[in-house]
Amino acid sequence: MRIDRVTMRRLLYVKQLFIHGQEHMTGTEFERMFAILHFDNAIELLLKSVAASYDISISPKVTFPELWNRVNEKYKAKSKAELPRKTEVFHLHGIRSDVQHWGSPFSLDILKEFDECTQDFLKTILESVFGLRYDELFLSSLITDEKLRALLTEAERCFHKEKWKDAIEDISKAFVLAREEARKRRDLSIAPEWLRPPVIGSELGDTDERVELLALDLDFEEYRRFKKNTPAVIPLEPPVIQWIRKYDFNRENTLFCLNFALKSILKWGL
Repeated sequence: MRIDRVTMRRLLYVKQLFIHGQEHMTGTEFERMFAILHFDNAIELLLKSVAASYDISISPKVTFPELWNRVNEKYKAKSKAELPRKTEVFHLHGIRSDVQHWGSPFSLDILKEFDECTQDFLKTILESVFGLRYDELFLSSLITDEKLRALLTEAERCFHKEKWKDAIEDISKAFVLAREEARKRRDLSIAPEWLRPPVIGSELGDTDERVELLALDLDFEEYRRFKKNTPAVIPLEPPVIQWIRKYDFNRENTLFCLNFALKSILKWGL
């Protein structure tokens, strides 16, 4: 199926919503609620993308069951099968409603089941309707700069292959190069991080660095976590990696760093 630019952007948002939800799975109860909202939103946006590709006219006020039934009717005619995981998807949607309107709590075990269900639904629909593999739908394609896009595309490939260290390396290079460019565009005269003397006992460096974080619209706590899980990078050509401490390479930390870098670079308009 040929995918137009608008549809592709919607599908990228579907994946972005899902992985952003995954990032919040193991946090506080409030963060788990945030995750369930994102999972449900990802499924609904994907269903609406399918409806658009099938030329199904839907009202802005369409209910979720109506949307499902109308898409399912056309999907069944084309694929000779029902939309997958209906029972789990409707259970997810029901819990999402309870969370959104009543603040009802739920367990981490249930959230893990919905994580698996949502990912399976996205993979099935992306491939059966749009001919796309989930792990080849790169969020980095939203980035304009070719060098940054290439680094983060490779980081996404490594992430899906569970090569955490390799992914972290590419993420770190992309972020530092993007930060240098963002600094130039904002005419920041602050000395770059790799030229500053280390500040003992501070993960956020000196006052200059803190001012720069504000100027670049970066969250202090998110940046602190990003630095903790990424190596130092000297932005030469090619960039030089310095592994200066012990790192905990795992899926959760890599996903956070990938999302942080993507969000920052897109915010900077690169």
